[in-house]
Amino acid sequence: MKNKSLTILITILTIIVLIVVLSSTVFCLKSVEINFMSNTINLTNKEEEIIESGDFKLSQSIFFINKSKYVNKLENQNPYLKVVNIETKFPNTLVINAIERSELFVIKGYENDTFKSYLVVDSELKVLNKLTSYTNTYENAILLESDEKIVNTDAGYFVTTNNSQLIKQLANELLCYNQNTNLLKANFENIALNYESSGSCYIKMRSGTEIVIKQADLRLQEKFTLALSVYDELTDKTSGRLTVDINTSDKVFCTYSS
Repeated sequence: MKNKSLTILITILTIIVLIVVLSSTVFCLKSVEINFMSNTINLTNKEEEIIESGDFKLSQSIFFINKSKYVNKLENQNPYLKVVNIETKFPNTLVINAIERSELFVIKGYENDTFKSYLVVDSELKVLNKLTSYTNTYENAILLESDEKIVNTDAGYFVTTNNSQLIKQLANELLCYNQNTNLLKANFENIALNYESSGSCYIKMRSGTEIVIKQADLRLQEKFTLALSVYDELTDKTSGRLTVDINTSDKVFCTYSS
């Protein structure tokens, strides 16, 4: 009986101590830092400005901070910012570990079927910038065309489209081919979804070669890898078309036509 009473007493005391510790001013948020894990080019705001945009509430216990809320706030206010995580540095500091998002595609945005702006997006379809005009050069994002009129979306938010999953898969394959987005922009001129027939994907290389991936939503990784490996082996890349499909034996194949 005494052991049971002692256990209850210890439990109550432990809870009281925890409450005191968690509520202690020692563990109240006093400062926020930012640590960039990559170089920044388009993200020109000062570190102090980025931190302020998160609207962090000082003096709250670091044990009860809703970090996801601050991540969303920071990324909405700073479109080119990608927060990897928010790290707790005891006793009272938060560290924002971040990288800069890279421009990959530019998509036309519409309002009520009327073209409004060019949406510059990254591989996750987050809108990084909005342009009134766009020139298709090796320095700018790859033009992504679709038969769907994509809704105009503000910078800091994500584009929603019926082809979102396919676009993200294409982005992933591009980055697997080359993680340097500057080199991707220098090599890929434009991509068109549902080209000629539903489900096909058309890719125009800046060299002049065209690539058509039939049924792009089916085994895209195999088709994309095969198409680019054949393209890399071409001695003349200034013209011609590569077509990738699946044959009757369920094998991915690639044909070349001049």
